[in-house]
Amino acid sequence: MTALTSDSRLAVLARMVKSAPGLGRTQVMKLCYFLQELKGVSLGYDFRLFNYGPFDSEVLSDLSSAAGCGAIIEQTVFYPKGYGYAIKPGLQVDQFVSELDAAVPEVAALVDQVVREFGGFSASELELRSTILFVEREFVAGGPCATADEIVERVGRIKPHFDVSVIRRRVSDMTEKGQLQSLSPTSAAAI
Repeated sequence: MTALTSDSRLAVLARMVKSAPGLGRTQVMKLCYFLQELKGVSLGYDFRLFNYGPFDSEVLSDLSSAAGCGAIIEQTVFYPKGYGYAIKPGLQVDQFVSELDAAVPEVAALVDQVVREFGGFSASELELRSTILFVEREFVAGGPCATADEIVERVGRIKPHFDVSVIRRRVSDMTEKGQLQSLSPTSAAAI
């Protein structure tokens, strides 16, 4: 699939936010990562591992552009230990969503799939799942595929605030769903 234009990327963000209003920046970041890595949509982002998992500042730039075009609205939300963002549909969201549907309907369908699969997870859960996928894809790119134990061990070193048993369960779940290239869904029970 050829890389999407910058306007199409904004439309992807608008569709995500319309489908799951109230997402935060971390959640949108991870949904974009899953859309690109799991569904093969060429968004043109270059994700690197960062504090909260895979990150590309271009996603934040695109969110700002989408807000400037009226496709989305970003609101600051204050929590007891800090602040975050709630992203909601803007006045122009339907225009962007319609343009995506008309230009690349297969991408629109994949956005909907990603939102159904991952949109209900918290930012913390998406941080863990996206880091698992990132680590697994690094193993795949580097040569021989990793075992579940190797993935769990490396993710545990990167994300020590997650209990190893939780990491193991998420690796198993993602394996069962066929989301990890190097592990067979039939092997999930053994993890």
